Amino acid sequence: MLAFILGLLILHSGWSSEQTISLRNLTNQPILAFDHGTSRVRIDSYFYIHHFNISSYQYHVRNLRDMFDEIATNQFSILIIEEFKQIDQILNNLISIKRSKRWDSLGWKFIAGSPVANDLKIINSSINNLIQNNNAQVKINRELNLQMKEFVRKTTQAISLFNTKSIENHSINIFLNLKYLHEKLEQIVDSISLAKIGILNSKILSTGEIQVLVRRLHDENVTTNSISEALSYAESSVATNSKEVALLIKIPKLDKRIFRKIHIYPIRHKQRQIYLERQNYLKHHKEIYAVPSLNPTIFNIEDLIPENSTCISELLNGKPASCNFTLNLIQEEIITVNDKNLIINYDRNFSLTSNCGIFKRNLFGPFFISFENCNVSIDNNTFSSNIHNLEESPLQIPLEGISVEQGHLIVNLSLEHLHELHLETRKELENIKLQTNSFHWPKLTIFGGITFPLTIIISIVLCQ
Repeated sequence: MLAFILGLLILHSGWSSEQTISLRNLTNQPILAFDHGTSRVRIDSYFYIHHFNISSYQYHVRNLRDMFDEIATNQFSILIIEEFKQIDQILNNLISIKRSKRWDSLGWKFIAGSPVANDLKIINSSINNLIQNNNAQVKINRELNLQMKEFVRKTTQAISLFNTKSIENHSINIFLNLKYLHEKLEQIVDSISLAKIGILNSKILSTGEIQVLVRRLHDENVTTNSISEALSYAESSVATNSKEVALLIKIPKLDKRIFRKIHIYPIRHKQRQIYLERQNYLKHHKEIYAVPSLNPTIFNIEDLIPENSTCISELLNGKPASCNFTLNLIQEEIITVNDKNLIINYDRNFSLTSNCGIFKRNLFGPFFISFENCNVSIDNNTFSSNIHNLEESPLQIPLEGISVEQGHLIVNLSLEHLHELHLETRKELENIKLQTNSFHWPKLTIFGGITFPLTIIISIVLCQ
């Protein structure tokens, strides 16, 4: 029964235990490129602003406290006074937050997030002008502000209606309104803390706002499976001046093009290898851009460097190229692309053994090896493929035998290469030291002669 259940689970998950292995000779291929999936490019942002006038809140809360101090003490007074104290402390902290000097202009300073220069232009623009001009790229949210003002109004009303006949009811009303105001202020504080680590506080957003953000992403052809995933595309930053706090929420405005993320490995051949200044690229048809990393799903347009050289741009389009070559290659290496793909970047003979169809092979030169559900050993280095992760797939670019003209010879000064040179130098010094220690000179006497054992001297005398 147990075996039957396990069999159903395996069939349901789509997992196969079939052992496979394939070998691909890379001798006549200058590079091997891997597809890491699709990506988009941010060309601008849509802004949603939460604007909070903290000094106005302070003014109204102090007036409420003065009004409350004039009424008679009751059983709820301690709780209400404590709420007043906590609200006052939060408001003071929001105004006196230590501010950085990034993009400082007209008194506004960013205290959280990763702002760009345009962010302050948005803040410094008149809110009334933005509303009047109906700027489609900038939306002002006043809902939370209005809610907080409404609860200040209700608290004021409850205090003004306070009398001896309804002490409990009005006291509870005052306390609940103050508590609600306290919670909303805590949301502002939490938003600042989360923005410092790059997270948008979803609690500060209304249901309508969330729907707007999700709809905006769908308009940009970004598919999301949940609200949490949709909000992960939003960025937030917080700015403050002596009286106000502004929370900027940014949704990416994207280039309509879909790019492929590509990682390139140079392949050794006859002690030569193409010099690659960068290995990560985005490609759309014949357009190619270098990027620092392939981790993002959405790239900022500022991070894209056009690739217009006669080397990589030509090779990725399957054309003959003119490339610079590395003068001093690093040691031959086995590159683990993922848990089921290896690049044997050798320019010599090596042995391969496995338990998935190839018992033993003696091979020469660089190879690309794909294997699944088995072990592969390269010169006694064992690699296992029993873990099933999403993996990259090699691009099918017809580069076998393509002409690559040699340009300049570039000296490899990478940290990896310098580290290997350092290790090799240390090994050579250790060998020299060992050789020196193993070489013994004959002992000399105080007369400058070479000492011989006494028995040898006596034997020589007797023989005479």
